[in-house]
Amino acid sequence: MKELKRWGAILVIVALMVSIAPFVMPTTYASAQGGETVATETGSGEGSTGGEASESGGETAGDPNAESQAPSSGQDPVTEAEEGGANASGGEQPADSTKGVATEAEQGGANTSEGEKPADSSEEVATEEGGLAALPAESVKETITVTFTVTGSKILETKGDQETAYDGGPWLSEKVEIESGKTVADITKQLLDDQANNRSVVIFSSDWGSFLNEITVEGKTNTGGVTNGQNSYWYLLINGKSAEKGMDETIPVADDVIEWKFVNDPRYPLSIAQETPDSPLALIMTPDYWTSFGSGSLHNAAKNVEGTLESNFKLLWSNTYGEKIKFEWGDYYATKSDFLIIGGNLYFAAGNELFKLNGNGDVIAKETLRNTIGYFGRLAYDYGLVVVPLDGGAVQAVDAKTMKTKWVAEAQDLITIYDEAWQPTNHGIQSLATLLIADEVAYSTTTAVDKEGAALGGIIRAIDMATGKTLWQYQNSAAGYYWAGPVKIGKWLVIGNDGGGLEAIDTLAQPVVAKNTVNIGGPIRSTIVHADGKLYFTSRDGKFHEITFNKEDGSFGKLRSVKIGQVSTSTPTIYRGKAYVGGAKEGKGVFAVIDLATMAIDFQYDVVGDVKSAPLVIAGATGNPFTFFTANNEPGALYVYDGKDVKMAHEPVQDQRNYCTASPVTDGKGTIYYTNDSGHIFAIQMSVKKAEAKEPALDGIPPTGETRELVFAGLLFVALSAGFVCAARKRRHSTVSDE
Repeated sequence: MKELKRWGAILVIVALMVSIAPFVMPTTYASAQGGETVATETGSGEGSTGGEASESGGETAGDPNAESQAPSSGQDPVTEAEEGGANASGGEQPADSTKGVATEAEQGGANTSEGEKPADSSEEVATEEGGLAALPAESVKETITVTFTVTGSKILETKGDQETAYDGGPWLSEKVEIESGKTVADITKQLLDDQANNRSVVIFSSDWGSFLNEITVEGKTNTGGVTNGQNSYWYLLINGKSAEKGMDETIPVADDVIEWKFVNDPRYPLSIAQETPDSPLALIMTPDYWTSFGSGSLHNAAKNVEGTLESNFKLLWSNTYGEKIKFEWGDYYATKSDFLIIGGNLYFAAGNELFKLNGNGDVIAKETLRNTIGYFGRLAYDYGLVVVPLDGGAVQAVDAKTMKTKWVAEAQDLITIYDEAWQPTNHGIQSLATLLIADEVAYSTTTAVDKEGAALGGIIRAIDMATGKTLWQYQNSAAGYYWAGPVKIGKWLVIGNDGGGLEAIDTLAQPVVAKNTVNIGGPIRSTIVHADGKLYFTSRDGKFHEITFNKEDGSFGKLRSVKIGQVSTSTPTIYRGKAYVGGAKEGKGVFAVIDLATMAIDFQYDVVGDVKSAPLVIAGATGNPFTFFTANNEPGALYVYDGKDVKMAHEPVQDQRNYCTASPVTDGKGTIYYTNDSGHIFAIQMSVKKAEAKEPALDGIPPTGETRELVFAGLLFVALSAGFVCAARKRRHSTVSDE
């Protein structure tokens, strides 16, 4: 019995040894051609040679459940590893036995030895026992050869350097073998994210895809928006042409040339640099009499004076200011900007100077500007600053009292407009629009003009009045702002463009966008006038328009229009239910008065020369208002409409005669100022008895708090008087009763 138990125990031990043998003994793979076996052994942490085993984490290469595997007839054994090593061939050992046996595909194409046949990855390899072989190798990944180029720019010091920015040749240009199907983004990261070779790349991601912002190659760096101007950027080209898709979607094919080219800001270095005060200016509103084109921020050139107007006019003085400019056809004075009247003094710009005159035409002070103004210049004033738009888009702010510059907003110089194929074209810009100051912000508008005079595109820039720094820019690449001008209603900036669109721009949006646009039909070269709760303007097809506007959502409402001629670029003036406006028809200028109730023309007068000015309406205490305007032809006279007919208020003498597009202004005391292209400024006095400046009511609301204060004082006086009367009566009654 004991013997039986002993043999039973031996059998159990043998059975256990047999059952665990596959897990503790080496597993061998025999070559079909009788070559050496390649073994793996559990627990071995070092590389092996010959018959030594390599670590495989307790599993054999290939199928982890296979105890032993043999290739099918005619096939070599191939196992799949996590990292690439050379394929084991007859009589060879694996390159890195610590990682198992690598496939050829993972190693980038290492060949098997001569006479061996690569494993067929499309079929499973059976063991001699009929089990599954090791997993087949991955297919060999296809590669292509492309040229990868980086063309950076040198650092620009002068505008002339723009022409030689790339004379040093590409920073990098090399033929590379890449995996087929990779995107430009993948390839760019692979080749430039390489600190070992002193290369780096910065790529940003957004909802619209990735974009490349910075490249460094061998110590040279170009950064978009920083290097050589704020409008610089990296540009992707494929075979010398602009990529049709972004870097995330562009997949090169064999022999393609991938080029990243740095495009400099074409304006750089800017013609006028930024000048910012050491500390922000203290902003206190400083309302005055004539602070903008059209008298104020609502642009309605209507003024009331106390007294009776009389149709008598005389020239007080005329004078020229500034230096003459030499042209091929002669020497002429620089054109004058539109006028401001602040503290009883006349302000205007001519050439590269800002002038301050007293009522007699004497120069009190002047300040040199950083550049000249354009043929038209429309200044604005508030917070104690006269703000001047300059050629090239720069804006300069001058203290009205000291005539010293406080800040300068840098030039724009050019506007870049892209065509349908995203090919950029640079255009020079002009500052021809009305500058607006509202809510501590100056709104400057520029336009790009082609040879035919069409406004191709434009930029509206918001400038902080305290620092001169740009808060935001809005670019319209489809239509510019030629002679246009905005008005601000709540958060909305409303302006017309040369494409016939009336835009409502949300100034609080991020980014700033035109939320609503209504097409009027003709280019709008008029400043928008806000009066009586409605908006008024003209269009270049000769129409005068009235439209309602909802300041809550920025939507436009009912539009009413009337045709006054073939062309109009005049800014209308609104007064007591009538609109006063100019234009041209059939080779003549036209001045028209429109009844706003019926939208019919009440009065019309033909004159030689297009009436481009904003008419000036002056109303006395009694009688009809007087309306002054100019016409763009010699003699460059000042015309007046007295409610019945039109006559000349002033006709210049021979050497002062020239064309005229200027809009007249008044000081509220009966003096009218205007200029023409002769360079002369004219001061015309009209007869007004007891002339005293007084603002007209806007939308039924007094322009100042004087009315409220007077009413309060009157009520207080009445209350006090009533109190005294009651007290006196009470005392009298008590005296009688005592008696």
